[in-house]
Amino acid sequence: MILSQPRRLALVLLGLYWPGFFILAHIPIPMAVRRAGMSDKTLHVLAYMLLAFLLGTAASPDRRLSWRRVRSWLVLVGVIGYGAVDELVQAKVGRTADLHDFIADVVGCCIAMGVLTLLPFWRGFAVVTAATIFALSNLTTANPAASFPAINAVFHVLAYGLFTVVWSRNLPSCVLSRAVGLKAVALRVSVPLALLVLTKASGRFLSRPLHAGETVLALVGIAATALALCFLSSAITNLRRKSMSGL
Repeated sequence: MILSQPRRLALVLLGLYWPGFFILAHIPIPMAVRRAGMSDKTLHVLAYMLLAFLLGTAASPDRRLSWRRVRSWLVLVGVIGYGAVDELVQAKVGRTADLHDFIADVVGCCIAMGVLTLLPFWRGFAVVTAATIFALSNLTTANPAASFPAINAVFHVLAYGLFTVVWSRNLPSCVLSRAVGLKAVALRVSVPLALLVLTKASGRFLSRPLHAGETVLALVGIAATALALCFLSSAITNLRRKSMSGL
C-alpha cells in the first residue's frame, strides 16, 4: 500500500513523539519542567493536542475528519481512553492522579480533532505548530533563557525552522513557481516572521522579558530554512527541466 505524504509524515512523527511522551509521562516530573514554571494543565493540553493531531492525520490523511466515519470516533475515544488510563497509573510512578489533568487531556484532544475537522493537514499542522510555539514561549513563569539557555536556543532555531517548512507547504505551487529570488524567500518567511512578532509582542503583555538573543535565533531558524527550501526547490526544478529536455 502506498502511503500519502501526510500519513508518512504523521507516522514518522508519531514514532518519535509518542515514545518520548510516554516516558516523560511515567517518570517523576523532570526538574527542568518544574523550573520552567509552566502550568501542568497547559502541558497536558499541548501534549494531547499533538498526539491526537498526529493520530487523526494517520487515520485520515487525505481529507478533513468526517464524523460519519468510524475511524474518527475511534481516534477520539482512543486518545481520551489513553488519557484516562494514563492518569490511573500515575500513582505507580510517584505521581498523583488528577481529574483536572484528565480534563486538560480531553481539551487538547478536542482542539486537535476540531482543527482536523475544519482544516486540511498542512493548514492544521501550521495552526498546531504555531499554538505550541506561542504557548511554550509565553506561558512559563521562569525565564528559559536564564534557566536552560542551551535548550531554549535549540528550541527557537528548530521550532521556527519547522514552522517555516510547514508554512511553505501551505503556499500554492502556482505561486511558488512564479516566485524567484528574494520574492520566493519573502513568501516563505512572511508568516513565520508574523508569528515571531506576535509571540514576542504578546510576551510583553504577559510580563515575559524580551530577549534579543531569542529573537536572533528565531530569525536564524526562519532565514536558514527559507533559503534552504528555495535552493532545494530551484535544484529540483532544474533537474526536472534537464530530464524533460533529454526526452
